[in-house]
Order: sequence, then C-alpha cells, then structure tokens
Amino acid sequence: MVEVVAFGGLLLLGGRVSGLLGHRRTFRIGLTTATSLATAGVGAADAGTAAATFNAGQQVGGALGTALFNTVATGVTATRLRTHEGGRDVVTAGAVHGFGVALLVATGIMLGATVVAAVLIDPRPTGDAPLSY
Repeated sequence: MVEVVAFGGLLLLGGRVSGLLGHRRTFRIGLTTATSLATAGVGAADAGTAAATFNAGQQVGGALGTALFNTVATGVTATRLRTHEGGRDVVTAGAVHGFGVALLVATGIMLGATVVAAVLIDPRPTGDAPLSY
C-alpha cells in the first residue's frame, strides 16, 4: 500500500509540474536529467557508448515491460472475470484489479533491481578515470 501512495504522490507532483511547464518541456527535462545521471562520471571517449547503451536499455526495458505487465494485467483480469459474475461493474473492477496487480509486480521488480544495484555497484572511484561532475 505504501508504494501505491508513493506512486500516487509522484504522479501528482509530475502532473503539477507538467501543468506549470507543459507536457513536452517536462518530458524533455526528465529525459535530459535521466540521461545526464546515467552517463555521469563517464570519460569523454566513452560518452557516446554510454549514452547509446542507456538508450538501448530504455528501449528494451520499455518493450519488455509493456509485454510483461500487459500479460500480467490481462491474466489477472481474465481470472477475476471468470470467478465473479455480474455486469459492467465486474468488468471495471476486474480491469482495475488487473492493473493494480501489474503495478505491484512492477514495484517488486523495481525494488529487486534497487537491491541488486545497491549490492553490486561500487560507488568508489577505481582511480583509472577521473570523475567529472
């Protein structure tokens, strides 16, 4: 439940910023910030490779995420519709439940990825390349 509240808060914040600055500008600011953070500390010789790797990761992640979470939501919705009888309200409730479960699965994957990143990524510089922020 905590993740739903946190996600809702981020949506409200994003919606407010988007309302103030415009949707395109907000998207561009977010994309620029994410790319800058992903390529921070990379040497000039490897900056293009790092940016391309980040972009490819975004594209593959978006495609796999859409396929995975759509499958989860559809499966849960279909199960809910088979086990509950009724009219239009049951269909709506089933769809909402399916999307809710898909968001919980996404939250679990993100938390797992956060733990893996925290364990595997060593924030200390290796001394090979100077960090430039």
